[in-house]
Parts: sequence; structure tokens; C-alpha cells
Amino acid sequence: LFLAKHPARSLRELQRHLDDFAYYYNEVRPHRSCERRTPIERYGARERARPGPARARPHYRVRHDVVDPHGKVSLRYRGKMLHLNVGYAHRGQKVVLHVVDEHVRVLTGAYKLVGEATLDPAQSYQFVRRVKSLDSGVHVSTMTRHITKVDLESHNKNHKFTVDRLTL
Repeated sequence: LFLAKHPARSLRELQRHLDDFAYYYNEVRPHRSCERRTPIERYGARERARPGPARARPHYRVRHDVVDPHGKVSLRYRGKMLHLNVGYAHRGQKVVLHVVDEHVRVLTGAYKLVGEATLDPAQSYQFVRRVKSLDSGVHVSTMTRHITKVDLESHNKNHKFTVDRLTL
């Protein structure tokens, strides 16, 4: 109907007529469905969708190393070389470091928990919180983030197992 009232002699003139119609329809003429406002007014009044808070994905890493003669293991974190004090008792032993962001678990080659550390890039040497002993019955699975503590009790040649599960 609009084009019948406004015939065009060329493509350029047709495009100008269509642009005029779109402008009038969207920015001048109020609509009943838009509460007697123009579509552009209604669109401008809408609340905009905004991006949600940025969720940083945790950085997971597993590192196999050997404790040096001084009882330390080196680990690069945020471009800086850090040294974890595993202890003299572990010199020359193979260890596995489970790193999740700034949290590190130090495990023996048999995956028994030695200790944990929270990395501080401002310090070169990092403190490792140790568990009581290697024979404490604490075992860390390589497949989960859980630590399982197994206490063995002997009762009349039968072994009774109790398992406590901790999530770190």
C-alpha cells in the first residue's frame, strides 16, 4: 500500500522510500502494542542483558619430579620459579605435585600425601604443611580431588576397614 502511494522511478528512489517508511514506522508512529509508544522508544527503555561475572576456570596441572638433595622441589607459578620445602626425609624420592591454581598437594610416587602448600608468588620458598607420617594411611587418588583416609583395625584375624572421605 505504501509503495502504491509512493511510486519509484529508480532503485535509488525506491531505497529512499523504503528507508523513509522504516524510519516513520519505527521512530515516529506510536503503536498500540507498545503502549502508544514508538518501537524505538520501547526498545530503548528495555533492560539490557549484560555479561555475567567472569568465572575463571581453575588451572589443573600434575607434575612428576624428584626431590633435590636439599629436600626441595621447584615449581614455576605465574612466570616465577618457586621452591617447595618437601623435607630432607624425602631427598632423592620421586614425588607428584597436584596443582590447582595456587593450591599444591605433594604426593609420594605411590600417591601417599606428604603435604600441602598454598603458593605465594611474593616468596621464593614455600612452606609445605606436612601430614603426620608417610604411614598414616592417607592415600590420594589420581582420578579425583578427594583424599581418602583408611584406618585398619584387626579383630580376630579379620580386618575391619573404616573410610573417611575428605574433600579439599
